[in-house]
Amino acid sequence: MQIPDFLKNFQEYFVEAPSPLAPSSYVQAVLLRRVHDFSIFRTEEDRGLNTITLPKNTKDPSLIERLVFLYTKQKSAERRHAEQIIRRIKPNADVCYLKDNLCLGCPVCGLNGGIKAVKGLGEVSLRSRILYATAYSLGVFDASTDLLTFNAVDEKTTKTDQALGDREAILPTVTFPSIVTFQAPTWKELVFGLRYILETSRYGAETRGFGLVKNHLVGLIFANSELITPLDLTLRVNDEMDPLESREKDITTEELKEKTDTILKNILKEEALPSKYLSDNIELNIRNFDLNEEFIDLMYSDVQKMTDEIKSK
Repeated sequence: MQIPDFLKNFQEYFVEAPSPLAPSSYVQAVLLRRVHDFSIFRTEEDRGLNTITLPKNTKDPSLIERLVFLYTKQKSAERRHAEQIIRRIKPNADVCYLKDNLCLGCPVCGLNGGIKAVKGLGEVSLRSRILYATAYSLGVFDASTDLLTFNAVDEKTTKTDQALGDREAILPTVTFPSIVTFQAPTWKELVFGLRYILETSRYGAETRGFGLVKNHLVGLIFANSELITPLDLTLRVNDEMDPLESREKDITTEELKEKTDTILKNILKEEALPSKYLSDNIELNIRNFDLNEEFIDLMYSDVQKMTDEIKSK
């Protein structure tokens, strides 16, 4: 299977096959994760939303409270969706799921890694080559959240009986600039990884009626090191969009993508390190790529070669 046209100019950043000895080659996917329904990002049941105090922007060091989208919340939801894609395309594939039944032989394990005890061989371990980072809200906490109250309704009288409680929730349109880094991927791993990230839509502590998020791919940075972080990007966007004014609801996704794209190009010029950048039609090309059984079978074959290499050591 040939590399798609939109990636041909970046072949030097891909490996022929995944390997535990990965070279210094990185592809950073720059995403805007935009909340489309009330969402709850927290780590403990009895705690409020995850927050942190950070500078207002790159020019103003005064501190503000921002919402936090932990990398664990991103990765776990996206890995689960990747496994669903495999089951859709290859219904008879070996069952693989978090956290107690990782197969270490599928494309998802090949990228995300894992540990498994194999009878007679000891422990087999795959290191993750898809690297996540915690993301931070563009807007200040107070303007990005609301307190929701839940009532009990008597089914017979249809009247409100009593309040069941309340909880803090993140408001729609709150945006988290995010970076997901692929270390020494094959081109197939990059396409597959980006596809399942774009398709994932539910995140957080409660996903039955909350947590709807849309992921938008702004661009890809190809380099020999990680050139940008979510904090860098958030503060740079805040240079032009005051986080205290809560302007997220007043700006469209396309406008925000264009603003971010321009900022990325400026950052790469300032870094003055060897790199390439791709943004034109990248999200459309990834969404339109044909994820068929032949493609998935080739990825299985690549992972098998890597695990055979590890077991032979």
